[in-house]
Amino acid sequence: MSQIDVIIQARVNSVRFPYKILVNIYGKSVLSHCIDRVSRMKTINNIIVAIPDTFQNDILEYDISNNKFTKPVYIFRGDEYDVLDRYYKAATNYESDIIVRITSDCPLIDAGVSDSVVTGYLNNECDMCFNSKPRTYPLGLDTQVIGYDLLKFVWANASTLYDREHVVPFIIDNQDKFKILNITNNNNIGNLRWTIDYPEDMQFIIEVYKRLYNKNIYFSMKDILNILEKEPYLNNINKRNVSNE
Repeated sequence: MSQIDVIIQARVNSVRFPYKILVNIYGKSVLSHCIDRVSRMKTINNIIVAIPDTFQNDILEYDISNNKFTKPVYIFRGDEYDVLDRYYKAATNYESDIIVRITSDCPLIDAGVSDSVVTGYLNNECDMCFNSKPRTYPLGLDTQVIGYDLLKFVWANASTLYDREHVVPFIIDNQDKFKILNITNNNNIGNLRWTIDYPEDMQFIIEVYKRLYNKNIYFSMKDILNILEKEPYLNNINKRNVSNE
């Protein structure tokens, strides 16, 4: 039986918004909320947080170690800028057969949506399964699933700085060589922005948490959409921020 592990990439030195994943929301960092929500996935075995091996990022290891999660959470330290190398070595170290890639600046990640991408990968003969091209889910629910052998191939062959930093573009840019499956939402809501790149994004996230977290700490995409239907002006908080694909 295949071991399916989530690998969450995290670092403090974001160019646009440094230390964003350590901002406290209702007693937990953005990073810990992301891990907490991912831990609700039914299709995975372990959660690995891949962080840089620099002293500035020691604080992330401290943050993770001081929280409790419902699934095992492991920490891997690797190259800060060669994220592909960090992913490959983390997967190798923990003997992952299938890797689920999620980024740490997505504290609205929906376990059910991510599970659907994993299920899509398992039920179809594809090399990679994801849910973002074309985008029909909000930016911030992105989930990418690939097998270990493909990750190893990309690690050995991708050479540009962009490919090394973003892990999967090498696969997307060589679609003639790989079979890629995109999971789509029933309604196209790909224009919505639920990730954190700028302070306005954080403000939006906090407003969502204010309305939902005390009712259900694992609120879903549907719960957020219900709030936005009642209070559509919330979308204006970070509307000016364009999608960073």
